[in-house]
Amino acid sequence: MKRQLLIAAAALLCLTACADADSSSSSMTSSEALESALDEYAKEENPYAFLPETVRLDDTYHVHEAEPDAEGMISLPKLGFRYAAPAGMQTYVFERDPWDKDDPYNDTNNAEHYYYSNYSCEAAAFLTTSFFPEVTDHIRLCYWTEVDVLIQTREEYNDRVPPEKQLNESDYYETLRQNFERVIPFIASTEDLYCYDYNDPDHLYDPSSADSSEAEIMQLDPYEDYVLYVGSYINSSTKHLAPSSERTNVNTEYVELSNECYGYKITYDQTRYGFPMEKHVYWLYTRGQKRLHRIEFSYDKRRTEPLITDEQGFLESLELLDPEIAAEGSVQQNYFGDLKKNW
Repeated sequence: MKRQLLIAAAALLCLTACADADSSSSSMTSSEALESALDEYAKEENPYAFLPETVRLDDTYHVHEAEPDAEGMISLPKLGFRYAAPAGMQTYVFERDPWDKDDPYNDTNNAEHYYYSNYSCEAAAFLTTSFFPEVTDHIRLCYWTEVDVLIQTREEYNDRVPPEKQLNESDYYETLRQNFERVIPFIASTEDLYCYDYNDPDHLYDPSSADSSEAEIMQLDPYEDYVLYVGSYINSSTKHLAPSSERTNVNTEYVELSNECYGYKITYDQTRYGFPMEKHVYWLYTRGQKRLHRIEFSYDKRRTEPLITDEQGFLESLELLDPEIAAEGSVQQNYFGDLKKNW
């Protein structure tokens, strides 16, 4: 249905463009035609179109609700988070295994739905309000998207360098901070992940928007005195610019929190499938850990007042732990299978 609707929209756009060329008083402009088609798609087919492709929170096969414990805390040890959910918000955990043969979305007889997965969002927690998805405000928690960050501990670093290059604790954390500062422009560049769809073998959208380059692995420089490395894998698969999707007004700033975390805040305006949003994304590091945490606040720009009212308070109340799941396999393998039983 998605394919049929958007093909129809493309045809309508073409007809409208021809009409515009012949008449200055066309009843529907091309932008209005696209907006109408996207609005119909959101209402009739996918009210979660503003989330990363393949993510729907009404999908009971890939989504379950996380319940608070006796202390009122939500614990997601595999993703490395523990917190008290803000009043009026629920937590839903999404995970999708592209190699799950029992997955009803993975149809080996249909190329469009074979290993149907979005590698920029294979597992994450989404905190939503009772107005969701009609109002798109939500919080997203994860530690890996399009990029994977590996941090060497001081002990690991000192084990691999000669004695004269070994670092004391103070120098280690200063080196790590400098490494972080150098890679944040690259990490920020990957925050355009909402602009794309990743499952379209027939090139439904403009082929010129496809990115089918070889896998890009970025690390700082091939010098032995670096302790933080960033890998990007999403470019190894074809991705296409989604309809009416763009990212603008990107800014980054260094932040330190009272709970001894520090990192960078990336802000930008994001439109996906015509939904306008404002994103505040934090990539945070906690001393002694080997992974960054990504905390995203997404605000519906159609509203004048956000439903999430204490961004700073939520950040500073988070308990950030090294995700247990990181030690259990590679990025593409470590969310799934029997691990589903252990959330």
